[in-house]
Amino acid sequence: MCVIAVYNKGLNLNKTELENCFTVNPDGAGLMYQEKGRVHIIKGFMDFTSFWTAASTLPIDADRVFHFRIATSGKISEGICHPFPICNDYKRMKLVDTTIPYAVAHNGILNDYTPKSGMKADRSDTMVFTKQVLDGLDLGGLIE
Repeated sequence: MCVIAVYNKGLNLNKTELENCFTVNPDGAGLMYQEKGRVHIIKGFMDFTSFWTAASTLPIDADRVFHFRIATSGKISEGICHPFPICNDYKRMKLVDTTIPYAVAHNGILNDYTPKSGMKADRSDTMVFTKQVLDGLDLGGLIE
């Protein structure tokens, strides 16, 4: 199963811990952090060195979320790494560097949303769930 690591404001990153997460979840990584009411997503790291270079430059005064993927649906690619913007546009979800009001990362399998072509699909179960369910929710006021 994928791993999500959360580092609260002020907490220094633990390189060994994050490298272990990447090693056991080698199908790509991504990160997000909130700043000025917007969520910044950077993803598509297919090796630990590039991930660490980006992660270690994030502001320490922001909460930071890291996702390390083991692919269960959707092909292994930069754009299918988590996190995803909450929106109804698969092309936007695949952007490797974007800013949006809300985002999501998920662990596990959403069987009812798994694309029929499985690991060959150009989207994952989380992307389908995000488009079909999360995008329709009124998220106003959840994040301040």
